[in-house]
Amino acid sequence: MIALAFQTDSTRVVSHIPRTEGDEARCYTYLTGSKWDLHSITHHNEEEAKLVLWRQLDSLYLAEWAYFLGKLKEVKEGDGTLLDNTIVMAGSNLGNASAHSTRDIPLIVAGGGFRHGKHVVAGGKGNDNARFANLFVQIAHRMDVGLEKFGSSNGRSVKGFELA
Repeated sequence: MIALAFQTDSTRVVSHIPRTEGDEARCYTYLTGSKWDLHSITHHNEEEAKLVLWRQLDSLYLAEWAYFLGKLKEVKEGDGTLLDNTIVMAGSNLGNASAHSTRDIPLIVAGGGFRHGKHVVAGGKGNDNARFANLFVQIAHRMDVGLEKFGSSNGRSVKGFELA
């Protein structure tokens, strides 16, 4: 549905957050066959059984995300594809949900004309998230948004994150 919304230019911005509370949480217990909901799994306290389930759920999420990217890549648009003209991000708000840590937040960026296929460390040491915030400034520039600062950004580019 999101790919179709982009293809028909019905919207230019979408935020998709899988529901993890109430009745929606049952899908996780169904998918994993476990007694734990997503919140319990992400707050694993290094319990191996929960980590196994977390890896399974991550694999499901990434498979769905790959399917979505494939749909965007199938749509021809101008000299490229819809994926070439769309910046897509998947990630989390925490680097370690079990500890509520905001260090080492995982984020995958696809499309948008950026050079891809490598791991780029955009975070800083300790609680220094300036380089991570700089990533969003670079993305805003790619979208022709006149943003020079975002959060704790320091105005520098993230090394290794550049246009193709």
